[in-house]
Amino acid sequence: MIERARPEDAGITSASILEAIDEIDRKRVPIHSLLVMRHGRLVTEAYWAPWNRERLHRLYSITKSLTAIAIGCLEEEGKLSLSDHIIDYFPEYCPDPVHPYISAMTIRDMLMMRTCHSATTYKTGCGKCVASWKKEWVKSFFDTEPDHAPGSLFIYDTSSSHVLAYLIEKLSGMDFMSYLRVKFMDRIGVSDDSYITKDPEGRPCGGSGVMMRPIDLMKIISLVHEKGHGLIPEAFLDTALSSLSATDPGLGGEGADERAGYGYFFWRMSHNASAMYGMGGQYAISVPDKDMVIVTTADTQPLKEGTEIIRHAVWKIVESAADCPVVTDDEKAQELSARLSSLSVPLLKSVHEPLRTGRHRYEFRDNSSGLESISYSFAEDSAEVTLKYRDAEYSFKAYDGRLSEGDFPVHRSSPYNASCGWLSDGTFSLLVYLSGEELGTIRIQSAFDGDYVTVLMSLYGEVSFTEFEGVFTGRAVLSGA
Repeated sequence: MIERARPEDAGITSASILEAIDEIDRKRVPIHSLLVMRHGRLVTEAYWAPWNRERLHRLYSITKSLTAIAIGCLEEEGKLSLSDHIIDYFPEYCPDPVHPYISAMTIRDMLMMRTCHSATTYKTGCGKCVASWKKEWVKSFFDTEPDHAPGSLFIYDTSSSHVLAYLIEKLSGMDFMSYLRVKFMDRIGVSDDSYITKDPEGRPCGGSGVMMRPIDLMKIISLVHEKGHGLIPEAFLDTALSSLSATDPGLGGEGADERAGYGYFFWRMSHNASAMYGMGGQYAISVPDKDMVIVTTADTQPLKEGTEIIRHAVWKIVESAADCPVVTDDEKAQELSARLSSLSVPLLKSVHEPLRTGRHRYEFRDNSSGLESISYSFAEDSAEVTLKYRDAEYSFKAYDGRLSEGDFPVHRSSPYNASCGWLSDGTFSLLVYLSGEELGTIRIQSAFDGDYVTVLMSLYGEVSFTEFEGVFTGRAVLSGA
């Protein structure tokens, strides 16, 4: 059971949390949650609609840190050594002959992101769509030609953690999540429905696939913050959270935090902090000097500076924390409480009168995307947009100034939320948030000019489909019905 407290009881002012939230919202960052714990007590738990406490979130590369923890547990059990050569565990995937660099690579090299590959092997030579990646993700790690000696340079390579996740299953005799549950997750109350996605061969996506609630992630990073509390090997954690590999903005990220060093699938950060870090604004941060733990989830992929804005807001809370309880400002505390109940991801809302009403359909010339037509059905406070391709048809319902909810038409197991609005004279925009395993954002902007419409579609996310990208001009075949 997580103990809760007012921010002021833990030396944090409600005003500082409000300022952080204001900064994030003012810059329209699509953040989904912010959780702050200090001195072992949860002082803030914020969710931006449609996200809430019960919704599972894709954690992306935070999965790598969980993979590292499991490897540390296996080492403690004597089932492996970090000095072991990885090829010894996967002879079935090794070509004949094995490249000397592959032969020399150890589990420790992989944990430190010092493999002999300069990119994720199952993506090498493929497009950005997940469906275009190689089908044998584990095998690709061993049969892709290496380009440098292992143990030398820090170069981010997700295939290394993917291989280690499968090794965890091989050596434990359990699936990835079951092993973690047995070792520590059940003991700290992580939700039973947390899971990990699978690669095309059914192997756990150990580099990016964990689906989990933010409150569960808070429990895990709190355990790490407490040096494993006897459930995770303390000596392994001490090493994993230290700076073992020098990172560089050209290789490990552009922000100052990504340049602070790397341990075993854990990042070092400024403020003497360590972090589990995933694409799009997934953070689980331990700040020992302040005895603080912070979790965020988000999807900043459409906003280049989004993760930096989140970090800046988080550090302002950290820096403001006092060494003793502070006096509660009742007005600010009430303001914070009201604010937490009304948060929402960025929405679209009309700022101009609609140029079109009723139903409209536009057809496009032949194009490589196979997009044949787009249809609009405009109502007073909503719109439905339908895209017809050669082999499929996709519809989105959206509201002006508030969120709609539906099943994503490409993968109906994935929910979506959308808003829309007339953002300039003659320009209508639709914003679609995907919130399942296919975490991402779709933007469809339509500029109307007489009998013509020009449509710009942008897709942000590591997803398994290729629709919803490109620029197209179509001519009206139905207008105003």
